[in-house]
Amino acid sequence: MIDAICYVLANDRLANTVLQVLRRFLSYHTPITEDYEDLGVEYASEYDMLHYFQEHPELAVTRYWSGPQATPATAVIGGHANLRFTHGVSEPLSPKIMVGAHFLADGHLVMSLTIANDDDETVDIVLAELMQFLQSTTGLISYVIYSNFLTFDSAAEFKAVCDSLQ
Repeated sequence: MIDAICYVLANDRLANTVLQVLRRFLSYHTPITEDYEDLGVEYASEYDMLHYFQEHPELAVTRYWSGPQATPATAVIGGHANLRFTHGVSEPLSPKIMVGAHFLADGHLVMSLTIANDDDETVDIVLAELMQFLQSTTGLISYVIYSNFLTFDSAAEFKAVCDSLQ
């Protein structure tokens, strides 16, 4: 099975935007606070790390969080609990989820959700939900080939990739 990544251009580069996406889609994530060699900066908290990226719009960095999916009480996609019913038994729509925050060197932020690609309809729903949550009209779905990730250095480049797929 190939994982799908839903990318959405956020309307801001705020630490709170990243934290809201994490709370909404990955409420049980393990906070990131460690010292990253690429920046050589230690952070007292996850918020401090994200705020540092917010305050330095010239930085191009990406951080990923993984963990168990949000509980059904908090995981609502398209107005419905994030559950699938198979033979009368409910189960999570996707067995794993990963959140990515892609801080671009032009001062923009792209958020991503990586999910197991159970079916195209689920992936489309997740993209629509993330776009709605971020109040954005710019997003795309990429299917993971681990040797060749989709990359972009600016919001303009990301928009160009989105436009080329329409």
